This record gives sequence, structure tokens and C-alpha cells, in this order.
Amino acid sequence: MSNDSWGWNEFLENDLNTKIRADEFRVGEGHAAARVVAVHRTLVELVVNGVPREGLVLGRVVPLAVGDWVIVETGVSQTSGASTAPRNDSAVVVRDLLPRRGVLSRNAAGRALDSQILAAHVDRIAIAMACGKDFNPSRLERFLVAARQSSNDVVLVLTKADLAPEGPARDELFDALAAVLPADVSCTLVSAVTGEGAAQLHELFPARRTVVLIGASGVGKSTLVNLLRGEEVARTQSVGHVKDRGRHTTTHRELHLCPGGALLLDSPGIRELQLEDASLGLAAVFEDIVALESQCRFPDCRHQGDLGCAVAAAIETGLVSETRYGAYLKMQRESEFHRRRSDALLVRDERRRWKQVGMDARARSIFERKQR
Repeated sequence: MSNDSWGWNEFLENDLNTKIRADEFRVGEGHAAARVVAVHRTLVELVVNGVPREGLVLGRVVPLAVGDWVIVETGVSQTSGASTAPRNDSAVVVRDLLPRRGVLSRNAAGRALDSQILAAHVDRIAIAMACGKDFNPSRLERFLVAARQSSNDVVLVLTKADLAPEGPARDELFDALAAVLPADVSCTLVSAVTGEGAAQLHELFPARRTVVLIGASGVGKSTLVNLLRGEEVARTQSVGHVKDRGRHTTTHRELHLCPGGALLLDSPGIRELQLEDASLGLAAVFEDIVALESQCRFPDCRHQGDLGCAVAAAIETGLVSETRYGAYLKMQRESEFHRRRSDALLVRDERRRWKQVGMDARARSIFERKQR
């Protein structure tokens, strides 16, 4: 097995050759390309030419994410007494990070405006959401916005389909989906109890494509991983009897190679999904509202009952629900706030950098005068 099975492609090859031409590394002469399959506190799990290895991150390498492609130094002998050395006999040391593509990120939970990378080199994003009482259209809209901000290839997997059997329950579910799901996002219903959708599920995860599975806690992502792997690799817990809700079982992100060749990136349930600058995702998910905004009589329309407002007219006639428009406004404000705050932080950092440049120049000038 080679790196090709783990998603290596011509773009990564070009990135690697760029570093080789710059004489930064000599791959094949003590260095190799590797993919990150799991990140722990002090060590990372890697695949080097298809072989699982354990690695140590040294130097000024940025914090790694699952799915990253890195350059590692192989055959490094362990230093006796080094508490951070890899546990196996042949140490692999991460020396550099290849440029990221297909990044899925979010604003870190809490009040800080720090970006948290959830996955890298992602080809497709699969959103998992459970049927039954836990189905939440507003939460689905938020996941869709975050996913479409990172990728144009997004699919929806509705788990626990047995909780919405054929009949009124499923009709109600489809009605709710029709109101929020973009036309280019496919939907597959899956049930581990009845076996519904098992064949269609595998089609969503093609060979040599990296698909990241995201969703809230307890929606059945671990069950999907086990179905795709054909074995019990992720621990699952039963559904609660009160709210049809499962419990959180996955504790860290990990990249799995499925029997069909697909690369499945499983992740813990996301309890809080704060958006970064999500203008692209909002335009894709709320395409109908964005189109209406452009049809207003005045370009500076505030969409609050202004004369000739197409949005207000659509809400009044029921073409757009107030709930959906309210969700759009809320996420738009959140995205705009993050963008403005990020711009302000960039300006502040740039000012600090130039201030430091000036201080260094003055210090150098004073030192040179003293040397005369």
C-alpha cells in the first residue's frame, strides 16, 4: 500500500517538488511524505507510504490537524531519556507541513475568536443528523452553512431512519427538509436497525476520497463508521428512551481507510458550532433569500418593511418563513462580526509589527553610532 491509497494526488506532488527544488528537503534520503490520521497531545499518528507510524512534532511546525500531509524525517534514533520520544523503536519526526487544501474549520468554542481547523484536504463533507425528536432544522442550516463555506461537495445522512417510519412521521420530516436543504445537497436515510440505506451509504464514500463526517453529539456517527468499516472500530451507545437521543462516544478525530478505499474522517460530536466568516456558505444555503435581496426596489433596503422590499413581500405571502429569515439574519450578523473582528486584529498585528520594525531600526542606529 502506498500514499496513493491515502489521498496522495498531483497537487500534493507539485507542492512536494516545490520544497525539493528549494533544497529544503530530500525526500527518499531520510525524508518522506506522510498523512496525519490522528492528533494527540504530544504525538501524532501517521501513515508513511501506507505504513502506520507514530511521530513527534518538533521545530516550528504549526499545530497539525487530522488529514494534513507533512514531511517527516525517518530513521531518527531515539535520544535516551527523552520523555517526548515516540514509543516505537523507529522514531518519525515531523519537519514541515505541506500547503493545506479543502480545510474545514470553525470558530473555537467560547468567547475567543480563534480559528480551529477540524480537518484538512477534505473532498466531501457528510453531515449526519438523526431522525426522530432530535431532528432540528435550525441546527441543520448552521451545519450546512459551515460545510458549504469549506466545500461545494456536501451530502446529508439522516441516521436512525427507523425513528421516522413510512407515513406521517416521514412526510413531516421531508417537509422540514424541503424548507432548508439546497437542491444540490443529496439526502440519504440510514438505519442500523432495519438496514435501510446501507447500500446507498457506501456510494457516498468513494475510493481515495477524503470524506469528513460531522454532526452533533449522539446522532449515530460512530454507527456509520462501523457500517462503512464493516467492523466494530468505533464504540457506540444505545439510544435513550426519553428523547430518542444517543450519547457522545467519539473522543478524538481520526482518519479511517475503509474496505472500499474511501477515507473516512470521524470526529467527536460538535456541541457548539460557531461560524467564522461564512459569506459563501450563507449565499449557498440561503440562495433564495439572497436572490430576493437583489430584487428590492432600493439598493440600500434594510428589509424591515421598506417600500418595495422583496424580502418583506416574500415573508408576507409565505414564500419565505419568518423563522428561516431570522436564522439567516442571525448567522449573517455572526459572520459579519467575526469578519470585522478578524480584520481589526489583523490591523492591530500589522501595526505592532511595524512598531517593532521601527524600534529595531532605532536600536540598530544607536548601536552603530556607539561603535564609531
